[in-house]
Amino acid sequence: MSAKESRAATAGAQFIAALAYVELPVKEWPDLLRILHYNIVGVGLDLSTQGLRRASLEALGYICEEGLGSILEAAAGEILSAVVHGLGSREPSAAVRQAAAVALLNSLEFLRTRLELNEEERNATFRAIFEAVASYQSGSSGVEMLPVAVGALECLVGTVQVLYAYMRPYMHQGLGELTVNAMSSTESSISLQGIEFWSTLCDVELELLRDLEDCVESGKAFEQPLHYFARDSAATVIPILLTLMASQVHDDD
Repeated sequence: MSAKESRAATAGAQFIAALAYVELPVKEWPDLLRILHYNIVGVGLDLSTQGLRRASLEALGYICEEGLGSILEAAAGEILSAVVHGLGSREPSAAVRQAAAVALLNSLEFLRTRLELNEEERNATFRAIFEAVASYQSGSSGVEMLPVAVGALECLVGTVQVLYAYMRPYMHQGLGELTVNAMSSTESSISLQGIEFWSTLCDVELELLRDLEDCVESGKAFEQPLHYFARDSAATVIPILLTLMASQVHDDD
C-alpha cells in the first residue's frame, strides 16, 4: 500500500466517521457498523483486501473515538470481534494491526461492561494484545511492527483503568513481565509505554488505598478488589525506573 493510497484510505475513514456521527444518532445508515465488521472479518486476509481492512478499522476507530454512547454499546459485540480479529497474530499486515490497536483503545470505555461480564471475550482481547506486543523484535526486520507493539501497550494502559479488578490472572500469565521488559527496551517508545503502564497501575491502586482508608474510618465494608500489584512488584520495577532516570540527559522530560 503506497503512501498516497494510505493517505486516501485515512481520509476516507475520517469522512465515514464524520457521516456516522451525524447519521447514527438519528437511526440513519443503520447497517454501517455491520458493513465495517464484515469488511474486517469477512473478506479474508489476502493482500488484495488489506486496504479495505485497514480503512474499515480506521473508520471504526474514529467512530469509537466520537463516543456515541448507547448506539455503540448496542454493537459492542461486532466492534470487539472486529478489533480483536484485526489485532491478533493471524493478521499479516502491520498497518491493519496498528489500526486495530487504535480502534480498541478508543472503544475500551464503552466495552467495559461487556469485557467485565464475558470472560471468554476478555481472554481473547488480552491474548490479541499480548500477540501484538510480542510482534515487535528490535532490529531492522521488526521496525514495521513497532507501531503495532506501541499501540498494543497503549491498550494495556487503558485496560488498567477500565479492567483493573479482572487483571490478576493476566498478570500471572505474563502481563507483569511483559510490561517490565517493555520498560527495559532500548526503543524509547516501547519503554515509555511500559513506564506508563506501571504509573497508571500505581495511580489506580493509590486511589483504591484511599478508598480503603475511608471505609476503615467510617466502618463501611470495602468491596473493591485491591491486588497490590505495585507493592508486590516494587523490587523489580523500582530499580529499572531508577536506572532510566539516571540515564536521562538534562533536556529529557
